[in-house]
Amino acid sequence: MASTFHDYFAANGITRSPKLRRLEPADCFAALALCLTVISFPLMLDRDVGLIPAAAASLRLSRECPIAVALWGLIVAAALVVASLPLFVGLAVAMPTLGHATWRFYRRAVERDRGSSSAPFFAE
Repeated sequence: MASTFHDYFAANGITRSPKLRRLEPADCFAALALCLTVISFPLMLDRDVGLIPAAAASLRLSRECPIAVALWGLIVAAALVVASLPLFVGLAVAMPTLGHATWRFYRRAVERDRGSSSAPFFAE
């Protein structure tokens, strides 16, 4: 499947430098980390669930709403980069703000107490 993407890019005249190819494993790891933890930590704090069900719920959310999760990842990454520019002083404002925003993202993505099941239900 990777050759298909490379063939598509080559056919459209899109080439990448060898330096950018070294970032691909790191990008895949970052995407996997985002998908595993996007709502895992707030879910474990809010409900009595373990790591495995929380990670499974986070993966399910990532599969059902990939655009929202990707956009959230970009927002977090951009906020951390911008906050790190003034000698990391901006992190004193960015970290609590991102923590609160993560909690709000979780609350909008997961419905509250629907039935007696401990598995989270996703808001529509």
